[in-house]
Amino acid sequence: EPIELLYIGCMHLERNLMPFCQAVVNANVEQMKFHFVMVGEGNQFDELREYALAHPESLTVLPAVPQNELVAFMAKAQVGVLPFPDELKFRVSSAIKLFEYLGAGLVIAATRISAHEYVIGDGQFVFWAEGSGSEHFRACLDSIWQQKLQLTAMSANALKASHLWTWEAAARKI
Repeated sequence: EPIELLYIGCMHLERNLMPFCQAVVNANVEQMKFHFVMVGEGNQFDELREYALAHPESLTVLPAVPQNELVAFMAKAQVGVLPFPDELKFRVSSAIKLFEYLGAGLVIAATRISAHEYVIGDGQFVFWAEGSGSEHFRACLDSIWQQKLQLTAMSANALKASHLWTWEAAARKI
């Protein structure tokens, strides 16, 4: 079975999904087994869908679905993907997608940007991409593949970490 990767959200060029897709396809060419599902819409949707149609064993692109249907996608996935580049708009934005992935118990594959690092810290549930290029994502995927037997334990760590970011936890800190 392939390792199931998931991205839910805007499929805009600046979200950096194509380099991650290319890394998945390249990893699979070298006998790894990943399947990356992207759900959403945006200015790069058609380009990503065409690329996915050329690589159906590696990629699936689906249009946006209602919020209550996203749970089913997250239940099938093992790793939530956050491939954003290190740009100001991503450094200061809220990591809502990250919280959703953690709440679903997904292991995280993320670029090392401040918005991600602030939440994740030294969490034992993340695979870092040290940059936002395809080669960085490929190294991240290599690490995931090498530690595939630890994904279940890492998932439990992600779910525990999500409890640190609830409204109740914030109120306790205050």
